[in-house]
Amino acid sequence: MIYASQSFCKEASEAFIVKLYNTSIRVISPDHFVESISVIVENKSTSKMIGKLVREKGEVVNFFSLLPEEHGAVETKITKEQRLFYVPVSPAFQTIELLFGKDAYEIPPKL
Repeated sequence: MIYASQSFCKEASEAFIVKLYNTSIRVISPDHFVESISVIVENKSTSKMIGKLVREKGEVVNFFSLLPEEHGAVETKITKEQRLFYVPVSPAFQTIELLFGKDAYEIPPKL
């Protein structure tokens, strides 16, 4: 007798992982809020990527300048009331909010 089953796995991490591609950005989020959080940015594209990590009021946490296949990381502290964003600077792209407890998401969303 043969049994076929499908299993689905939620992609999760203890840090925010922001993967930069040529035409999209993918974010993997921690399951739960923590005050001290790491943000890892990986350049999976074929060109240099420049971006910044900011809090909602424009406070810059860190700048990233990454060649293809490079990555950078930063640890920061935030409160539950604060929002955290990754802002692509060059090439310019949509600002992405980093959300705790959310399934992996992509900008623009895959259809």
